[in-house]
Amino acid sequence: MIKCTFLLPLHDNSGKDFYDALIRSILRQVAAQFGGYTVAGECRGHYTMGDGTPAIDRTRPVTVCVKGQDGVRQLRRLVAEVGRELGQETMYLEVSTAVVEFVSSDDGDIALTEALTLELPDDGDPVEQANHADREERQASDRAIALFEQHYPDAGQQPTPIDWRPDNWGTPRSHP
Repeated sequence: MIKCTFLLPLHDNSGKDFYDALIRSILRQVAAQFGGYTVAGECRGHYTMGDGTPAIDRTRPVTVCVKGQDGVRQLRRLVAEVGRELGQETMYLEVSTAVVEFVSSDDGDIALTEALTLELPDDGDPVEQANHADREERQASDRAIALFEQHYPDAGQQPTPIDWRPDNWGTPRSHP
């Protein structure tokens, strides 16, 4: 998984706030396409427009974990679409080379967590690091599946999906 963060503007270039419904719609789109996101607190920043005009922005960082370079390309397209929809000249997108690990909440599943930990080279080209991470991710995924099947041989039932949309935080879905 590759950690990416983009800054979601909270107002247009004239300073008028975007409607909450529009922001929620964008976040639903991110969740639908990538399976989830994390929104951090409001930030303020300075940007110089193409014509030299200074702009003070209020944004919220949105972090998304994507699968490989294809996921980065999909997110880049989505961020560009959001920028067009919000009338932005540019949008900030950060693609990280950080190691992303989803840690099991069950202390007994340490082996699963270890199987999902990715090792990245310490130096070198970020693209090569991302390609290396893709290869490591596939291998880790295979190890995790094997360990899961070993620890839970009768796990035939899917857990109840949780709805993480902003208006339904953590409530079980009524349909599978």
